[in-house]
Amino acid sequence: KKYANLVFTDLGKGEYANPVEIENEAFVTVLMPNNTAMRQAVTDGYLPKYETIVESSPTYADDLKKVKDFILWHILQGRVFPNDLNPYHVIYDHQSATYVQTVSQETFYNPNPDNLSQLPVRVDVSKNADGNLVFATSPETSEVGGDSTTVQVILGAKNSNFFARHGIIHGIDGYLPCKAILQ
Repeated sequence: KKYANLVFTDLGKGEYANPVEIENEAFVTVLMPNNTAMRQAVTDGYLPKYETIVESSPTYADDLKKVKDFILWHILQGRVFPNDLNPYHVIYDHQSATYVQTVSQETFYNPNPDNLSQLPVRVDVSKNADGNLVFATSPETSEVGGDSTTVQVILGAKNSNFFARHGIIHGIDGYLPCKAILQ
């Protein structure tokens, strides 16, 4: 929450403001890494230490951009994925009107927003054997030896399925690395 306050608060009004990447009517699934995952993201260089982000710092603008990119990378656009624990381990794909094992969904993070031909980065959504939602990076986006990185929703009423006006928020047990954020 502290990191989101840095980049999504309209300082003049003291209230949240959507970044330009997210329209007010957009459907979203927000993935919130737990505290352990956030500390690991700092250790791995994906986030600056919160305490070091100050306006007088020469890296302030770069630090804010890194925070915003990390958050946008964890927001899936165009879909609301509730964690229904469906025992059939399938997800309804509204584009093909069928049930599928995996859906590849765009995030709001685009490593090169000035290049309109470059699409935002995608995350694969599937379910594990218990029917719990699983989110994975593809080999193209992950930095870990070209392998996929997988996180899953933390189960429990205090961690998952927080519904919002056009979206849902899930606590996740890790974070999704994206090598473009490190560059």
